Amino acid sequence: MNGVKSVAMLFLMLLIICGGVEAHFTMILPKMDAKAEDYLADLGETKTLYILWGHPFEHVLFDCPNVEVSLRVPDGSSKPTIP
Repeated sequence: MNGVKSVAMLFLMLLIICGGVEAHFTMILPKMDAKAEDYLADLGETKTLYILWGHPFEHVLFDCPNVEVSLRVPDGSSKPTIP
């Protein structure tokens, strides 16, 4: 019985420390009606990506404001693409 009380107390402490759970997701999509081939690009090809934020399972999406995006290239370095 003491083990159950200890686990319950630990769970309660974690809930207090961690607070509420956020249910927001950040999504990066090539377009809203994307197909598999829309995620691929040839060397030198420019792609426009949409960065959305919200509740995708409830179909509630918003533009993600003030984001900084950088691109990691195969040699491991990165370069900023959006200021």
